[in-house]
Amino acid sequence: MLKNATVKWQGGQRIEAIIDKRIIVLSSSNQNETMSPESILLISLGSSCALEIISQLKISKIEVDSFELNIQATREKLNSNIFKGFNIDFVCSGKSINIPKLIVSIENAIFENSGIAIMFSKFATLNYKLFVNGVTINKEDYFK
Repeated sequence: MLKNATVKWQGGQRIEAIIDKRIIVLSSSNQNETMSPESILLISLGSSCALEIISQLKISKIEVDSFELNIQATREKLNSNIFKGFNIDFVCSGKSINIPKLIVSIENAIFENSGIAIMFSKFATLNYKLFVNGVTINKEDYFK
């Protein structure tokens, strides 16, 4: 499927992106209404992974009450514009969650099905941590 975006200079410091008939302010003298390109990268990675995780949870019949992804990017070196890695914290809550199935679902979503994550993995490392009901889950405790 072809996707189009238009990035348009509107004068001064204002740059807008138009995609799917929506306007996103990328740059402006008013910093409260803008998102940096780096922020947009993190959002695109997070939303792509979240959509795939939702699909994998449904396929695996795993019910969670809530989940969120917190994404951090690490740079090659201080003051560098090049990302070397992305860390994704998957934080969820729910009752009677099958942890091994959840781990497999998250890994399928991030490493096999998320087009954005797969593309990012070509130039940076992708890692995730899992937190269920406030407890850090170690994959090694379930898969040896």
